[in-house]
Amino acid sequence: MKLSKACRVICNIEKKKVIVANLDNGTWILIPLSCWEIVRKMDEQNVDPEVIYANAYDNEDESYLRYILGKLLDYDFLVPEEKLSDTYKCEIRKVAINLTYRCNLRCRHCCVDAKHVSEFTEKDELNTEQLKEVFEKSAALNPEQIVLSGGEPMVRKDFMELLYYLRKHFKNKISLSTNGLLITESNIKYLNNCIDKYDISIDGVDEESCSRIRGKGVFKKVIESIELIKKYGDKEIYLSMMFDDFNENLRGEFLQLCKRLGVHPLMRAFEPMGRGAENWKDFEKNEEEHHVEQYSKEELEEARSNLMCFSCAAGRKEIMINPKGDIFPCGNLNVKDFCMGNILQINNINNFFNGNFFDMQRCNEGVNMLEQSYPYNFHECKECNVNLFCWSCISGIRNRYTDPVRFKKECRDKKAILERVVWGEE
Repeated sequence: MKLSKACRVICNIEKKKVIVANLDNGTWILIPLSCWEIVRKMDEQNVDPEVIYANAYDNEDESYLRYILGKLLDYDFLVPEEKLSDTYKCEIRKVAINLTYRCNLRCRHCCVDAKHVSEFTEKDELNTEQLKEVFEKSAALNPEQIVLSGGEPMVRKDFMELLYYLRKHFKNKISLSTNGLLITESNIKYLNNCIDKYDISIDGVDEESCSRIRGKGVFKKVIESIELIKKYGDKEIYLSMMFDDFNENLRGEFLQLCKRLGVHPLMRAFEPMGRGAENWKDFEKNEEEHHVEQYSKEELEEARSNLMCFSCAAGRKEIMINPKGDIFPCGNLNVKDFCMGNILQINNINNFFNGNFFDMQRCNEGVNMLEQSYPYNFHECKECNVNLFCWSCISGIRNRYTDPVRFKKECRDKKAILERVVWGEE
């Protein structure tokens, strides 16, 4: 048996314990150091588990080893050698295609700093025929879902032509990420013929809270668009709202709004990216320092049972393609350093994404930058004994580190709690 390529390990010599984490599925297990030595031997020498059981000191040891190794096998920490090459493979399940950076709104928290339609020309993005080629190559990956996004994708004059073309060439789920303002009685039937899922942003629970982020009159129009979609079809509809310190008190009202409208709620965390980086002080406030003493032993145990380790799908299970055809690991990593190439310059897209993800970093600068940004490699985090649990998103690490003082404070607060959750109550 061999350790999966998705496995990462943190040793705590003082406690004589080891964390084994699976980056592919987010599972993790805390085992004694002595058991880890046995697992490492199995990996190095490709030993069968039955050999380990046969050499156990007594029946009690054998039972315990069967329990530990059983867990490692069940959650794919250990795999047969012949299946090792199949672990942590690139398997693109979601492709997000940003058709444009133009938008008919100017939201203050916009992570891509989308420009007003008057500020861009068609020369700043791919033309109709080029986007059709992007669609064909994206469909060739056979993802579970293709998302059309922006900016506001519906501001393109050729949007309907592109949508019909994609539907013709892609049989799986098509999602539209939109602000909902351009959905009308005259186009809704055409939209519903092609779209399986709508992701609509509202960022408020009423006119007042929505207008603070998105502008006046948007709230009413979004509600009308949702009603139109439901009137002419049975579609998945997700309504999203960004939350941070300034509006945490609205979570309950947002859930009630979604229930009333018959849509799925999607609550997003504010990220200081794009235009949001300019306005972040309007959305966040200084937090009071958290003390570990606030949490009871029972609360820590509950947190431990629900805690997942770092598991990022960016570039491996999902990609984002920008309006010029450049490929990025995800929408939150839409910066030059993470560019994986241009889809129009890739002859065989399946060959490009075929194989083990970590093998890609040797020949792809964008993937290499992604790997170096993982918390176990990031310079501020790599020596930490809980670095596989603190962050769930690479962009979160990068965005928070733009303010080193705040980063260190958050780190200190989280670490004090996570050490007790992960390594056990002191």
